[in-house]
Amino acid sequence: LMDNLSIKESQDVVQKFVLRKEDGKKILSFKTRGPAVLKKLRANKKLKPSSIYRCLNPLSYEEIILIFARIKNERAREMVREYLLKHKDVKLQIDGNDIKNKIGLRPGPDFKRLLDKVLYAKINGKVRTKEDELEFVKRQYEMEMI
Repeated sequence: LMDNLSIKESQDVVQKFVLRKEDGKKILSFKTRGPAVLKKLRANKKLKPSSIYRCLNPLSYEEIILIFARIKNERAREMVREYLLKHKDVKLQIDGNDIKNKIGLRPGPDFKRLLDKVLYAKINGKVRTKEDELEFVKRQYEMEMI
């Protein structure tokens, strides 16, 4: 219904209609982020699962379904399907305590960055076990220290 409206017009509609605050946020989020995600998916390139994850993970389930409905390219549809079925709920087996206790890294901004790298490696199938995850962090940290 709001496809042809600008972001400002969409904001006006959201304010005028009695929508739950959460629903209004989803609509506006889709209006602002949806076009870039659609463009990336329609580029017809095979993207790594972690790239799809970074693209879709900030979106709500409803936004992802809207994107899926607009994609005609079967390769892109398959990437979204794979995200929803395999990668959406991937969790690490390690956390900051493991990094601190087993690798000796002090808490700080590097934790989040390293944990994100491990998560992307896991999504891409490069690490599977807790030991793999710890070894990956150790290698990444050592490479960055050189």
